[in-house]
Amino acid sequence: NLDRNKASTALQGVSQAANVPMAEAGNTVFTFSRTFHTLADATTAATVALQAYKLDGVATADTLKMMTAIHQQFGISAQGMVGVFDQLAVGQREFNARITEQIPLLLKSAAAVKLMGGNYHDLIVLSTLALRTTSLSGSQLGTAFGRSAANFMNPTTTKGEADRSFVRSQGINVNQGYTEIVMDAIKKSGE
Repeated sequence: NLDRNKASTALQGVSQAANVPMAEAGNTVFTFSRTFHTLADATTAATVALQAYKLDGVATADTLKMMTAIHQQFGISAQGMVGVFDQLAVGQREFNARITEQIPLLLKSAAAVKLMGGNYHDLIVLSTLALRTTSLSGSQLGTAFGRSAANFMNPTTTKGEADRSFVRSQGINVNQGYTEIVMDAIKKSGE
């Protein structure tokens, strides 16, 4: 059911947008079609991935894993991934938070952060801040964010409830999502 003319035009568009050979564009679109099932979505995701490779040497396989995680956890479409990678690029350009470090952070923390009511936009902001202000790798920070979301703020565990009580005693609303709680804690610490 694939219209060859549309597919050819789409691959030419990816090739031109990312300045790569047609064969590379075609292979990348095929790879991304496993997660993004329409030609338009696969070509959009492939273009973003190839541009991330050009910008920071991000392996296509790593980009696919991260896009799949963000897509599955937060429901972000292929078109929405353009905004996600724009935000990551700003973090790299303005704060030297390398995309190659942000991707493992997002991979390791997305599920737990989403489960605890966090959102991807604030998670990217927090990842940029953490990468900028610590000497930890994205993988280490991803583990830290994931564990803190899953364990420390979990209202269904005794430890989590104790942590929530402490955070509440600091004047922070614990009835909001994980990323909002962390952002409020950062703001409070600056007061």
